[in-house]
Amino acid sequence: MKKKRYIYGIILGLALTCITACSTKKEDTTISQPKDQDSNINEDQTDTLSIMDEFHALISDGTSIKEIAAYIHKNIAVATGEEVSEMILKLEELHTNRREKEEEKYLAEAVQKGFDAIDRTGIDINQVDSIKDEAIKKLVIESKENGYKIETVEGYYFPIIDYSFYQQFSSYATPEIKDYINIMEVESDYAFAKAEILMIGWDEVVNRIILMEKFLNQYPESDKADYMKLKYDNYVFISLYGLNIPPLFDNKMSEDAKKAYATSLTQSKDSKFLKLLDEFMTLVEKNDYELTEEVDRFRKANTNSILYEDNETSKDPNRYQVAGIDDADEFDETYELLRAALSDNDKDTFADHIAYPINVIINGKKTEIKNKEVFLKNFDEIMNEDMKHIFLNQKLEDFFVNYQGIMVGNGQFWLNQLVGTKYKFSIYAINN
Repeated sequence: MKKKRYIYGIILGLALTCITACSTKKEDTTISQPKDQDSNINEDQTDTLSIMDEFHALISDGTSIKEIAAYIHKNIAVATGEEVSEMILKLEELHTNRREKEEEKYLAEAVQKGFDAIDRTGIDINQVDSIKDEAIKKLVIESKENGYKIETVEGYYFPIIDYSFYQQFSSYATPEIKDYINIMEVESDYAFAKAEILMIGWDEVVNRIILMEKFLNQYPESDKADYMKLKYDNYVFISLYGLNIPPLFDNKMSEDAKKAYATSLTQSKDSKFLKLLDEFMTLVEKNDYELTEEVDRFRKANTNSILYEDNETSKDPNRYQVAGIDDADEFDETYELLRAALSDNDKDTFADHIAYPINVIINGKKTEIKNKEVFLKNFDEIMNEDMKHIFLNQKLEDFFVNYQGIMVGNGQFWLNQLVGTKYKFSIYAINN
């Protein structure tokens, strides 16, 4: 499971930071009319206080998500929109904090094999009624009752937050949190990528960018604005670069992307992203749809946020925060170590910093390198002179950083902080 952290980054992007949301109060028309106004105010305040106090007690005492959700459902009609929003965000925070504990139930080899056997039959592993294996069925039911769904990447099965779980509450929340849940439900229902493979169409990439841009424009002071901006930036990166499969450019620009972007540009140009996309496509057309240095400069210059000139993330002392790296200086030291090893032909040190297994091209064919020994055997073909030149000449200040990690060159190498590798920072992708 050593690439577990990277897999989550690919599917979900970044870890959520859940803070109480603020928005307008929602009226409840189902409560009976009071005998007099003053007594109603006092009664409502007392009821609301007791509801929220009990909710916070449930959150802090280890109560199951299933039971907390039942409590919210029972009391939702007499809570304000702000209070429902607070309960949703606190529940989301609890969901996030408990996900790793939930995942522990899936780590056993017997469980993984059980899911694999079901998956091989073509049965949807989230459709409980179709599962015959009673142990797996019980596990899926328990996860679903607690608001998780089952995801799989490269044969590994694990739970993720199911944001459709929140739809039972979001209609009572503030417009801001309702819009947030709608965006997140799409993200959890249809993962944009798995194992470096883009799972949605180029048109859907644009649609998601526009939805996130709209959220940021409508709710610039939202507690979710920073998180949404990071997701927005990630999608802008994908729109201009693609992923390993497919890249946006492979000799020429992807025909599918070209058609999807042309259709998107028939929409209103009120969107800042669509204005950017229009400039990009004009430039690409001028360059005969090839990835020239001019096109590459444009996309490198426009893969930070284009919504805000004041990019707080870029001011953070941890300049690699978006990639999940907790010590930027330590990462830079590791990169300098690898650069020195490559320069000195110290193949052993370089190979120690590879996250195995890793896919590379050998003799013109995509090949899985399972361990260090195989990597060393094929070192000179994988790390040819062109690849060495790219790695050695990468400037630290010119690193491109996003949720996937730190990119070297134009994507020839990707590095990140990974779990289970020999060293803290490793190379997890080599596109030679």
